[in-house]
Amino acid sequence: MELYKDKAPYNEEYTLERFFGLDKHPIYPDRKYHTHQKVTVAYNILNTIGYYSDPKTHKEDKFNSFMSDSSHATMATFCDALFSADERLTRKAFAIYEYLKIGIRVEYVVL
Repeated sequence: MELYKDKAPYNEEYTLERFFGLDKHPIYPDRKYHTHQKVTVAYNILNTIGYYSDPKTHKEDKFNSFMSDSSHATMATFCDALFSADERLTRKAFAIYEYLKIGIRVEYVVL
């Protein structure tokens, strides 16, 4: 750690927003992300780093399912609540909404 503390990017303030890539838009750095865009980015990152990640997304049907879940979490930013029987989806969505301080109710529905 001592060897790197003065080298970029370690010498800069490194926040969760920077880790998730939410601090600035990579294509339009002068534009702020909309809430639904932040949710999409964060959902993909959480899945990638293994937080209740969807298995076997290299398979087409599993990838389609993951993309559908990501879309549901994103579209729920325009709603008051998200209900799902998918525990992975609800765990990731809850963590994201809580972090972004979006007051969306998330309920895991047991069938």
